[in-house]
Amino acid sequence: VNTRSLFSIDPITGIATKVLDFVGVKGVMGLAIDKDGNFYLADFVADSHIYLLDMGTQVATPILDTGLARVHNIAFKSPN
Repeated sequence: VNTRSLFSIDPITGIATKVLDFVGVKGVMGLAIDKDGNFYLADFVADSHIYLLDMGTQVATPILDTGLARVHNIAFKSPN
């Protein structure tokens, strides 16, 4: 991921291929994927939010106001 787009990387060649451009969010800094394959984004702004990314429409919908400034990354905690 970069601030505006999602890429896939070929593990053999290392070549990055753009998958999509984000709609509805700017300044993406973090990406997490849950166990069900849902994509979540964090934006790097003064009032950061977490977004759910719809892979079909490319639209990022805000689902959480973090209350933090400039969130760099996000991750899921394993239950164990």
